[in-house]
Formats: sequence, structure tokens, C-alpha cells
Amino acid sequence: MLGCILAAATLVAPVGPYDLNPATPGAHGGFATFSFAAQHGQVPGRHPAPPLLPLGLFQGGPGLTKSLRGNSAPSSGFLSPIVNATLILSNGTLVLGNSLPANGILPDSVAHDDHFGESFVANLVTNNVIVVSEVDYKIVATIPVGTFPVAVAYDNRTNQVFVANEASDDVSVISESSNSVVATVGLGGSPSPGVFPDCLTFDSGKGEMFVGSQIGSNVSVISDKTDTLVGVAQGVGPSRGLAYDNSTGQVFAANPDTGNVSVISDASLTVTARIAVGVAPAALTYDWGTKEIYVSNSGSANISVISDVTDSVVSTVRVGAGPWGLAYERGNQQVFVANSRSANLSVVSDSTHTVVATVAMPYGPYGVAAAGRTDSILVANAGSDSLSVVSGATDTLNVTLALGANPQGLASDLARGELFVSDTDSPKIKVISAATNSLVANIPIGVWTSAVSYDRARGEMFAADLGCSVPVCTQGNVSVISDATNSVVRTIVVGSQPSALALDYGRGEFFVANELSNSVTVVNDSTDAVIATVRLANNSAPAGLAYDSNTGQVYVADSGTKDVSLINDSTNGVIGTVLVGTQPTGVAFDNATGEIYVADTLSNQVSVISDTTRAVIATIPVGSNPVGLSYDAATDEVFTVNSASGNLSVISAVTHTTVSSVSVGSVPVACSALRGSSYVSNSVGGTLSILERPTGYEVNFSESGLPTGTSWSVTLNGSLQSSTAGTDSFLEANGTYAYTVGSTTSDQASPSAGNVTVGGSSVRLAITFSPLPRAYAITFRESGLDPTGIWYVNISSQYSFASNGNLVVLRLLNGTYPFSIATPSKIYYPFPATGEFTVDGSALGEIIMFVEITFGAAFKESGLPDQTNWSVSVDGVQEYSTSTTIAFYEPNGSYTYVVTPLPGFAVNESYGVLTVSGGEVAVDIAFLSIRGNPPPSALVIGLINWILIGFILATTAIGILTILTIRRRARSPSQSLPLSKSPFPSKGESGHRRPKNDRDVPPHPPQR
Repeated sequence: MLGCILAAATLVAPVGPYDLNPATPGAHGGFATFSFAAQHGQVPGRHPAPPLLPLGLFQGGPGLTKSLRGNSAPSSGFLSPIVNATLILSNGTLVLGNSLPANGILPDSVAHDDHFGESFVANLVTNNVIVVSEVDYKIVATIPVGTFPVAVAYDNRTNQVFVANEASDDVSVISESSNSVVATVGLGGSPSPGVFPDCLTFDSGKGEMFVGSQIGSNVSVISDKTDTLVGVAQGVGPSRGLAYDNSTGQVFAANPDTGNVSVISDASLTVTARIAVGVAPAALTYDWGTKEIYVSNSGSANISVISDVTDSVVSTVRVGAGPWGLAYERGNQQVFVANSRSANLSVVSDSTHTVVATVAMPYGPYGVAAAGRTDSILVANAGSDSLSVVSGATDTLNVTLALGANPQGLASDLARGELFVSDTDSPKIKVISAATNSLVANIPIGVWTSAVSYDRARGEMFAADLGCSVPVCTQGNVSVISDATNSVVRTIVVGSQPSALALDYGRGEFFVANELSNSVTVVNDSTDAVIATVRLANNSAPAGLAYDSNTGQVYVADSGTKDVSLINDSTNGVIGTVLVGTQPTGVAFDNATGEIYVADTLSNQVSVISDTTRAVIATIPVGSNPVGLSYDAATDEVFTVNSASGNLSVISAVTHTTVSSVSVGSVPVACSALRGSSYVSNSVGGTLSILERPTGYEVNFSESGLPTGTSWSVTLNGSLQSSTAGTDSFLEANGTYAYTVGSTTSDQASPSAGNVTVGGSSVRLAITFSPLPRAYAITFRESGLDPTGIWYVNISSQYSFASNGNLVVLRLLNGTYPFSIATPSKIYYPFPATGEFTVDGSALGEIIMFVEITFGAAFKESGLPDQTNWSVSVDGVQEYSTSTTIAFYEPNGSYTYVVTPLPGFAVNESYGVLTVSGGEVAVDIAFLSIRGNPPPSALVIGLINWILIGFILATTAIGILTILTIRRRARSPSQSLPLSKSPFPSKGESGHRRPKNDRDVPPHPPQR
């Protein structure tokens, strides 16, 4: 058994892998960036990360004999602990060996099965589909599918779920009864760039699944009888959304690049119409009650409503920012629209085509599906890794199910064999059974919890939580949880941001470190009453605690300084400090030697303090950013949890040296022991690593040739182990065993297989890896740029690619690559313009959004009476106003404008060319009154004006001809008089802009 004493850790919460920046409507993802800060801080979208805490003392265990003091190594047959299994907290799945799943799963699309009452959520990052029961909204299955699953659709004829996998260029078919993939339908293109399937819709009339793509112009058709490709609709264009109309047997496809919707006949698989809609249409849904198709226009913050009778837009409804997924809910005849950038749902009545409600949602709602049986709407929140359920009857948010996990503190209930896990991504304590290594309960508590500790005398668990949802709270709470009922029975008010707990069994008290209050609260564990508050130095920021049962003292790691404070538990006063390394966080006590171990996070070391001399007697180098500590009494070893390097350093308590390291999950932060195993919480991985100490003779595989930190694996005697270190060790009894060494994504092992014989002693085998170059598809997908525009992807110091389409696909070897995006266009800018991604053995995708730049163009009139209705048209778009200014917003370029004539007024410049070039433009329009009558309405103005102008011109012409005739009779034929010059300048003269050619501007309208 591994006896663990958990110590405190300081960790700034990383930004989630799906950053839905408001400037990037419709973004499908990106690359996670994790940082480990020197000081506590706040990342946008999250609370300040809590430090972790000491969890109590657990020593020895059944079947293990404590090694004698003075031995330099564990008794024969013991090795360093290994990760025997990994528990994935987001779905309760137990995986053998060390697994490194991503915490951010990026749920992008959801489909519902009313027959079985289950929802299917496609997750882009983890390449799987999560199945959620509508009865209790629990995860019932996790199904691996292809790479980059972006869309999911349900086939109610065969009870199958189809999943479009964009990067692997195929469609996975899932059986509802077995929750497993029963077929994979390839769409062609591998290994060269394929069609990149992006959307799905089921044609119930023909029993076929239509698959749209983001490259090319075709829509693929799959038969649900044979799960094979049976047809292709050509000439559709790149499609982001599809919807089937069972009334007409038509499929509607949203074409984001051209801003229209293609209408496809499912009988002939031909395009029968194209309907112009808004900017960047993204998704569609069919309303069979009104026989209308709703289209979300992600770039113009509205939805278009199309009649399937006329195939034309009958209404446009303004909704929130970045509308994406949408679904029709038949119970209340409403359409629900997920507004990804404004984090809400717009509820649209299908009878009035108006927004009747707005429902606030978690960050980043994207995919939407209707659940008819429960009259609910399901929303996949890609930005917050959750699934929300909205009532269709009341238009209110019912529940949100966290699909990701961020485990922090751990504590063991030895009496009941259960492990308590705090989770900063969920206001609940997770309860794990040690017997089955499964999730058995979720206890609602607080806002987020940072620390848990078990009081075995009372059978209660103490949990420290922030106390409020704002970044800084004036006080925090400690909740007292009964382990019999798994419920909160009392709440104790303590200091600001409680971050660590330690039990003093000698006096029946527990200590709470309040990080932002620079204090320690002392609580009587019988009465739950606060009996003292110990003030520490300013900026001490206590982050870890450990109780020394030998001296009755409490050691406090002051993360804001380089000190460890000592508190006397009888006087509850500070009696001294010990100088250690930079940012001490974790603390552990070795009662065999009376030594205190302190994790100095930013010094990458562990300081050892003697409780007799109160001085540092050793400093031990360990991994990167040590945050938590635990003591194993059976082997006299101290385990150090290294958050940045993802491993445990095993320290000999006899020699004060690091003797080995064990790879665990992503960003490990805490450790606790329970019934023969030790559990490590991996905060970013969202998992618990379950460690055991095996017995036998060591079979050690030592590799060379791999880059530092590369994961490689060995299978010996049927047991698979992975490692990122240079060695991989097994324990085996005497005998001969077969082994295989797995190749990495870029290297081949030699030897790759063989036999090894164990005969009473350890065995060592050398494995050499040689490079095996392999490249993976990296897809950059843009939206928003003009279809004829050119854009560039620059891979720093290596590659540059240009495209006049919406995709750039390149192939790269494993590695980390900075990139930048550019375009010669003066009217668009990219987002993101720069970034970085890591290729690690699989295809990746990056979304680029181009945003159009516009500038204000103001027409300012003078000479008209107040409240006169006048108008200007720019490139055929006419605007009216009764004020003195009419404003347009245009990108860079030249535009023809015309000022509508008004009867009784002449205008200095009735038409011209408006040029926008990187800034605002103003045009002054001067009206000259030639009659005193007030102008009528704009329509009457135009009609009367042209009639008057025609009459005047005709009269003038007749008069001129009459005069000329009379004068010709009085003069000789060679004499003539010049015509009267107009009081207004003609084309090309001062006061008018000369047109470039006859097509640039229309002819001058007649003036009076």
C-alpha cells in the first residue's frame, strides 16, 4: 500500500482548449495552451485557481511490512509504484494502465433519440461520442469514433447514430442497442486531402443519410440499410449545415462561402434552387408544422426563414451574436437558436417569426437538439464542456451536466473504503468506491472546492470551498459532510479562500489555511466552533498545512514568501519560521524521523526540515513545479507530485535522494491512499491515476534514440505499460515471457519483440529507436473571406501556403509549430492572426475567421427645412432621413451615390462617386430652394419632381425653338446666338466629380 499524505499545491487554472473569442463567430476549436504561473492569478472565464491541501496521514497497509530504519532500499521484490489503472472522472470509465485523456472535450454537436431516451454528444478534442440518459442525465457510455467528429445525427428507422469525422474523412455508424461503432463509411481522399465531412441530415423518406462537406461541392449519400456510400449530389458547394424536408423530399444545404442555401432533390440528387440568405449560414432545421426551413446566419446575427412552397425567404429574425445550432421543438411550435458569442438561446415563435424569450446559457453554446418525449431542448456547450437541458414549456434552463472534470483535492474514508474528490469545474464532491474504482455519488457543495480532509473519529469529511462566485470573497466556508449519508450537515464560516486543511488528532481540532486572509482558522471538531484565528505575516498566502504529532506543532507553507510558519497547537500562536525555497506549497510529515518535507514549487526542489532543530537539513531536486507530497511508511519513501512534468518523484527518506520517477496524468496535483492503492488527481487530464506497488523481480527495458519525454510502450507477459522516461520496468516471477515494444508515431523499435527469462534476479534489456518519419494532416479552415480572396498560412521558419478557397491542408511531422495568418485584402483581417499548435501523432484542425473592415460614410445636408424627408442611395441601397445626416457603413472601395431630387429644391451635387479608403468619409449636400413650398413625402417627391422637370424642359425647348425661328427670319443664315448657360455646372466642370467612365456613375438626373 502507498501511504499518502497530501500536501498543498498552487496552480493557476489553464485556459480551456476551446476559446470562443467574441471576434471569432463559428470557431470550431483551436489548440490548448497551459501555463503554470509563479503567483496565484485569474484566467478569463474561470475563478482564481485554488491551492491544494493536506489530506491527513495514512501509514502502512495490509500485506506490507515497514522497512527497518537504516535500509537503503525497500525489501527485496518491491519496486517503484506503477499506474495500474486510470479512472476518467467525466464519464466514470476505468482504463487499464496510464491514460492521458484531455480534460477539455469540446462538445460541438448533439442528437437525441426519443425511442430510447438518450442523447449523443460528439466531442471534437477527445474523438468520441458521449451517451447521456434523459432519465437522470447521467453518462451511460463513451464511444470512440474517428478524428475530429463535428456532427451527429440520429436514424429513427434503424436506431443508429451517424457521426461525421472531419479529419479522418469518414462517417462512423453507432448501434443504439450496443453503443458501439458497427460500421465506418469512408468518403475518399485519404491519404491526400479528402472531402472533410462537416454536417449530416437523415432522409426518412428514402432511408438515407446526407453528408455535407467543407471542401469541394458535393454532398455524399449513405444508405442506412447497407451503411455504404450509394450516391453523390454534385454542384452543391461547401456545406456547413443540412436539413431534410419530408413534405417535399428535398434537402437544404447551407453554403457559408456564398451566403446561400442550396435545395437538393432527394430523387434526382440535383440542385433545383439556390436561395440567398445572410452572412455565413451555419445550420438549418425544418419546421414541419409551418413547412418552413430556419437558417442560422453566423456572420450577421440573424436567422432566415424559408418557405418550402416557394423556396424563398419569407422572414428574417434578429437573434444573438454568432448564431450557430438550432432546433425545432414541436410541442410549443418554437425554434431554439444557440448564440455562441452572446452565450444564450433565442426562442423564436414559428407563427410570428419573433423572439419570444432569451435563455442565458453556459459559455459557448453550439449544437442544439430537441427531445420530444420530455419537451426539452439539449444544448452542447463547446466553450464550457457541458450539456444543458432547457424546458420547451417554460423556456428556462433546467440542468447543466458537466462533461469535463478538473479534480483537485483528495481524501480517503478508510472505514467505508471511499475516496472524496474536490472538483473546481463542478460545485460537487465526487465519491469514488475503492472496491470497484467507480463513481458512486456526487455531493452538491459550495461554488468550487479546493480541499478535503477526513475525520475518522467522527466519520465526517471536511471540504473547503470559496463561498461565493466572485473572484475574491471576504470569507470562505468549510462544509461538514456525513460519510453515512453523503450529504452536507453543517457549514463553518472561515477566512477568505480556504486552501488547505489539517487534522490535529491530539487535541481534536482541525486547522484551515486561508490564503487571501493570511491566516489560519482553528476549529473544534466536536462542536464545529471556531476557537481561534492565527494571524500570519502579510502576503504569506498560506497554501499548505501538516500536523507534527511528535511536537504538537502545525507547519504552514507560506506560498507568498519563502517561509514555513510554525504554530503551537496549545497556544494557537506562531512560534517561529523556517526559510526554504521559492513558493513553498505542499507539506508532508514523516513521523518515523520527525522530519517535515516541503515542496518548493518554483525552485523545483523539496526542502527537509528537522522538527528537533527547526532547520533545513537537506534540499532534494525533483521534477518541474512540485506541488503535493505524500509519505509511504512501508518503504520509507516520500512521493512528490510534479504538476508541470506530469510525474511523481520517489524520494528515499533514508538518503534524501530521488531514487525513481513515475509518469502519471496531465498536471497531477494531489495524492491519497486507500486500501492498498494510492490515487493521484490529474487536474487538466480530468482523471485519477490508481497506483500500486508490485512485487517480483525487476525486468527493466531501457530505451535510447527517442526525444526526451516521448511516450513509448512495452507489453510483457500480456501486460502493457507506457512511459515517457528512458526506462520501463516490470516485476515478474521466475519464468520465460514474451515481450513486444511498440513503435512510436515517428520511431521504430529494435528489437521490437522477443523473449526474456527471469531466474532469481533482475534483467535489463536495451531497446534502440530509429526515426520513422511520418507526417500528419493539419487543416486550416477559414470563413468570412470573400470567395475570390487569397489568404496565407505561414508556419514559422518552415512553410508558407496560399489559398483562394476556404481550406489549407498541409502535412507536418510531430512537433510544435508557431503560425501566422495573412491576406493581401485591405478589407478583411484574420482571427486569430497568430498561434501555435502541436502535432503529436494525429491530424489537427484550426479555424480562422476573417472579419470585414468597414468605415462610416456620412451625407450631411443643408438648406432643407427641419423634418424634411430626404434620401440618398449608395450602390442601389437607399436610406431615408428627416435629420440632417444619412450614414452608410462600407468597406474600402468606390461606390456610386445618387441624391433623390426634391420639388422646389436644386441640389449642388445630385450624384457622384464615394471613395472609402481606410477612414471615415463625409459628403456635404446643399439644397437650394427655388420655391417656397415644403417638400412632400419621398415617393411623391420623386414622381412630382420628374413630371415638373419634364414639363419645364419641354416648355424651355419650345421657347428656344420659337426664338430661334423668329431670329432666323430677322438674320442671315450664317448668324446664330449662343444658348443660355445653365446655372449648374455640367459633367466634368467644377463642383462635380468626373466619372472614370460611363459605367462608374449614372447620367445626371435633370435639375431645376
